[in-house]
Amino acid sequence: MDQKASLPIVRDDEPSTNVTRQSSLKKIWIKGLLQACLILLILSRLFTIWSSSSLSQLDPTLRAHCQDLLQVPHGYYSSRLDRLVSTLEANDNATWIAEPGASATYYLGGFSKSDWFLSERPLLLVIRPTGKVFILTPAFEQLRAQKVSKTSEIENEWIAWAENENPYEVLFKALGDENEIRLVIDGQVRNFISEGLTEISGVSLAPRQAGKDVSLLRERKDPREVGLLKCANQMTLHAIRETRKRMYMGIRESETRKILDQELAKTGLKGDGGLVLFGGDAALPHGSGTDKKLGREDLVLIDVGGSWGGYTADITRTFALSISRIPDQHLEIWETVRQAQYAPFDLLKRSNSSCPPTFGDLDAAARKTVNAKYSTSGFDIFTHRLGHGIGLEGHERPYLVPGALDHPQAGHVFSLEPGVYVPMGKPAGGLEDVGVRLEDCFVVIEAEDGSLGGEWLSGPVAKWGDI
Repeated sequence: MDQKASLPIVRDDEPSTNVTRQSSLKKIWIKGLLQACLILLILSRLFTIWSSSSLSQLDPTLRAHCQDLLQVPHGYYSSRLDRLVSTLEANDNATWIAEPGASATYYLGGFSKSDWFLSERPLLLVIRPTGKVFILTPAFEQLRAQKVSKTSEIENEWIAWAENENPYEVLFKALGDENEIRLVIDGQVRNFISEGLTEISGVSLAPRQAGKDVSLLRERKDPREVGLLKCANQMTLHAIRETRKRMYMGIRESETRKILDQELAKTGLKGDGGLVLFGGDAALPHGSGTDKKLGREDLVLIDVGGSWGGYTADITRTFALSISRIPDQHLEIWETVRQAQYAPFDLLKRSNSSCPPTFGDLDAAARKTVNAKYSTSGFDIFTHRLGHGIGLEGHERPYLVPGALDHPQAGHVFSLEPGVYVPMGKPAGGLEDVGVRLEDCFVVIEAEDGSLGGEWLSGPVAKWGDI
């Protein structure tokens, strides 16, 4: 074989080949650079999320105070029982009956609905005007019932009924009262149980006032309860603020709900499932949303409440992101709702315990503010009551609704939550496809001279942009 034939052949197009190779390397380098930039962008977004969720912490003093409130003082439940017994004595020696739930928890420190599932078989808490406490239980469930955690301050006797017995006959036979028994039945007791109780000979309902007097014991909160409620509301508000920091244009309602749940959990609050509604979705006050993506002209409505020490918060904020472009008309609605939230507080401050406003008056003050602005009336655009009591339950007495005749008293805690809601296709007051609500909880305080006022447990917002 000729050696010359093995030598490399130099072609005239060799320079062109080098250029092509260099061009390919340049494209690979540019592609790699773009990929690196994309990775850095993603990492930057993640870093923002991680850092924003960890840097802003609750005030250590508040957190320490809230932890201290979880310790139940000695004699706490006994004093509650004493107040109930005094109220029963003052109401013709009535007997109080409740099912497992918030009222049972209030007096026994146990037997909430999560402790005991309500079935067709009655389990009843019975408190006599003598101070004796009984628990009526299905006989086959007695051992399980005795394991339910409750306060050790209060002793009780057990009354068991067998499957072939009438539980109500067993109960009143065990009570052994020869006189007529007058009952105050807790408002949450189911109808079939109330009917069964009152069908027994020698048993009747106490006058309506007795039930109102007993209900008032739970409605008016003591300082520890107010403290627990303030903790729950302050922590919930913190979670909403942290959620806003992590939001961005294009985020979905469902993604925001997940962030909100995470922020609530970080505070130590129990409970989740807050409402997150964007834009026109908020026109339905308790809507489930459409998993809408957040747009530049969309308001954000978040309504949520975590629980601390068994006491529940309830806060609503309507806001926007810093890069949003909210229409002036919607900003005007927001300001009207802010003024409507403050109006009942202003009315309360101008009154006193000798001539207090009714809960209906407080509703009217807020409703007048909205309707005067938009020439509407009644429930046209402010479609629900002004508020509700709050405590061991998210919604409890009293209710701030038009026509309510009861009066706010020291220790009453309730929400003030006016709103404007105008769905698409149902314009009113010159508005359409918009919803705004602001909600904070409030405790009534009476000064030594009888003048009324109160303390906000969160908020209220003072100007647009605040949360």
